[in-house]
Formats: sequence, structure tokens, C-alpha cells
Amino acid sequence: MRVALAARATVKLARSRRKRARSRSPASHGPAQVEAMFASVEATWGVPDLVVYNAGYRVRGPLVGLDPKEVERTIRVTG
Repeated sequence: MRVALAARATVKLARSRRKRARSRSPASHGPAQVEAMFASVEATWGVPDLVVYNAGYRVRGPLVGLDPKEVERTIRVTG
């Protein structure tokens, strides 16, 4: 299986990279950059058989001090 890894910061992928894995960190992280990343993968290896989308977002701080809108965003992105 060929593996393509993507992250906002490829340094975080260093432990996961295999000998033939390619990683990419887009300059920004909007929908157009995600589409460009998938187009790059398809151009290199063809349509993926499997895609794992593992987006995450979190807000930090004491529970009583968290902004309810940020908590809602955490649930939307991660859920």
C-alpha cells in the first residue's frame, strides 16, 4: 500500500513517515488547499482506495472559562 500523509505541519508526521511515504504541508489550510492536495495524490498514484480523514480542533483552558462557541466548534470539527 502506498501512503500519502498530509498535515498542517509535516514535522508532526516525522514519526509516521515510512520509507516511501510522501508528506505535504499546504501554505494555508482552506478547502482549495485540501482539494489541491487530493489532486496531487491522484496525479501521483491514482484514486485512493482508502482515505482516513482525521481532522481535529480543541480549545484549552479551565472548563468554566471556555467560550461556548469554541466548544461548539470543537464538537463540529471533531465529531
